[in-house]
Amino acid sequence: MKKHGRHLRGWLGIGGLLAAGLLFSGSAQAQLTAMVGHCTDQQGKPIAGATVVFQELDRPARYQVKTNKKGFYQHYGLPLGLFKVSLLGPDGKVMAAVNDVQTQLDTTKTLDFDLRKMLHAGPPPPPPPPPGGIALGGGNANTAAAIKALQQRQKLVAQINALVAQNDTLAKTKQWPQAISAMQKAITLDPRLGLLHSDLGDDYLAAGQLPAAIAAYQKAVALEPKNASFLISLGNAQLRSGHPRQAMQTLGQAGALDPGEAKIALFNEGVKFYNESKMDLAATALGACLKLDPSLAEAWFLQGMALLSSASVDPKTGHIQAPPEAILALKKYLQLQPQGPNAAVAQATLQQLAGTVQTKYTAHHRH
Repeated sequence: MKKHGRHLRGWLGIGGLLAAGLLFSGSAQAQLTAMVGHCTDQQGKPIAGATVVFQELDRPARYQVKTNKKGFYQHYGLPLGLFKVSLLGPDGKVMAAVNDVQTQLDTTKTLDFDLRKMLHAGPPPPPPPPPGGIALGGGNANTAAAIKALQQRQKLVAQINALVAQNDTLAKTKQWPQAISAMQKAITLDPRLGLLHSDLGDDYLAAGQLPAAIAAYQKAVALEPKNASFLISLGNAQLRSGHPRQAMQTLGQAGALDPGEAKIALFNEGVKFYNESKMDLAATALGACLKLDPSLAEAWFLQGMALLSSASVDPKTGHIQAPPEAILALKKYLQLQPQGPNAAVAQATLQQLAGTVQTKYTAHHRH
């Protein structure tokens, strides 16, 4: 994509102002909780170097932590929600998993993995008979069939989890073709899980295959149309592929479902675009972010600087012709943060915009 405003960026002195530390942390904006526990094998010995994975059930968010030498793990900063918690051995294979684990606000939840008890536990008890009846004959057959179906489902889930864990390992080393293949295999096992399609979209996006990423995210949204995370992923992919109108419509739907999460995602995406010198996309993402939260001072500053990339200099008068929206954005930042970390830059920029460019100085920055 074409880089705009190259001659003005040096003059404004904004190179290097932004860094990864400016990104919001999604967990920092949410209500947080924690989970701890001990992991022991079938002989009752601690499992050191294992990985405990926390997978949210209603969004594509995954967290993980390692066990120490005593088999103890602790993870602080988990958001409120319903999780599937899996124990992966040092070899990356799933050893055990617990579904529907609910975190609680301001509470440290204890979840132990005692494989000696978990792996030798019998099947769940059959459902109680109806009032006034007894479970005989056909009832026992139905119970056996239900247990068999449950066992088959557990085996299928274990296979899917193993492929997801394989995908995570491959993604860490950026082996995208292999990671994509692992997720495709997982999807064939159960194509009804929106999370798997979303994970596949993440792989395609990281591999730079934008059309495939959009198609995968669209399948995830079709399966779970009220999942804000899936909509945000789709909107970001549409934005990166050069379809801002579609992206804003998609992200608007996400904002209606979860304004806080959409705001964070849009701000982070805007910063990424800015650091990539994709100023038009940065301004678009930050503008959408500000519609959800007009009090976000840093978004005003970044949007103003991004919009200045389209400014020009009148060769006859030497006056800077800047978009009015850029000036308004910088003034809004100063209104919200008069002593903020970027106040001096914003103030100096506004003063320079009100004056003229020194020909000799600007020529020094032309390439």
